[in-house]
Amino acid sequence: MFPRARKFVAAALLLMLGAASTFASELVDIRTGFHRTYSRVVLQFDSRVRFRIIPDETTSSLLLEVQPVAPLAVLREVPIEEIDPYLHKVTYAQTSRSLKATILLKRRHLRYDAYTLNWPFRVVVDIYPSRQREAPPDNLAVARTIATEPAENAMPDSSLLVSPADRDTSSATTSAASDTLRHLYGVDLADKVDLTRFMVPGEDAGPGTPTRPREAAADQRKLLFLTLVAVFVLVDVVLLVSFVVKRSGRTRLAAVSTQPGTSPKPAALSGREFIDALRQTLADAEERKDRAPVTSNAAELASVASAIKIDQMIASLSKAVRSKKPEFTLPALEDVVRELGESPDGLSKELLIGRDGQAFLENIRRLNVN
Repeated sequence: MFPRARKFVAAALLLMLGAASTFASELVDIRTGFHRTYSRVVLQFDSRVRFRIIPDETTSSLLLEVQPVAPLAVLREVPIEEIDPYLHKVTYAQTSRSLKATILLKRRHLRYDAYTLNWPFRVVVDIYPSRQREAPPDNLAVARTIATEPAENAMPDSSLLVSPADRDTSSATTSAASDTLRHLYGVDLADKVDLTRFMVPGEDAGPGTPTRPREAAADQRKLLFLTLVAVFVLVDVVLLVSFVVKRSGRTRLAAVSTQPGTSPKPAALSGREFIDALRQTLADAEERKDRAPVTSNAAELASVASAIKIDQMIASLSKAVRSKKPEFTLPALEDVVRELGESPDGLSKELLIGRDGQAFLENIRRLNVN
């Protein structure tokens, strides 16, 4: 189950990685325009992009690189107005994740200003003559971001936006927009300039502004991708923990099954029961000695006593002795020997526990050591 689940989640992750290219922005339009005192190049996209611009004085050109940009289906020529005194040609090429536009200039030592505008998302390059370039007014509602920083969170001023429908239905709106732009830039716009192509929006919209459908779809794809990654990691962790738990359980079961069986511990004898058992052993020894043939030789008597197998008798008490091992210390055993008193037959007692009990204690120690 573990490898199969990993393959399933990995396949889903690879599918999402294959669709990652859809997160790149798409080029909507490239256009140019001349505005009396400066020329403008606009690259419009469907979502936010990053850019960098590199001037080349030797060729009088600007290299503009924008990313991430999805691959283009068709590369078309960018039209330039004949009256434009600064722009000579604009070409662009596609790489794997970026768009590179080359802006060829008609003159040397022209100055430029590059920035981004939002809603719609655009990269704008303005080209000025060296002696006539002026800084825009402080109250200009244009978010300028040099290098790669995009403009942030503001909507265009509604008074500056002029849609084609409004222009067609009301010439007063077009006139108002022209006056506004003329006031902001300090220049007179030519009649042929399309105001809708060069709107001056502010920064991104604040809360409550509807998200554009294309950007919302991209956000949903990103969320789905991150969700699949999280599921992949979670399934991996769960399966790994399950595998470790099962393996440790099998190890414990094997250890328990290979453990040698243990018999229940015999019940411990009290001191009185121990003495009674020892006396019974002595009595059994006496009975066996009585059954043995009567001899007068001390050596033969010793061999008969040896035949009684006194070691086996003491071994028969080993369980009881071991069960009382914590209680029957050496002084306690000496007390037991003294309490036995005299045996009916001195020989049996002497062979079992010795004259002073030392032989019995030595036997007990030997059993405990073994």
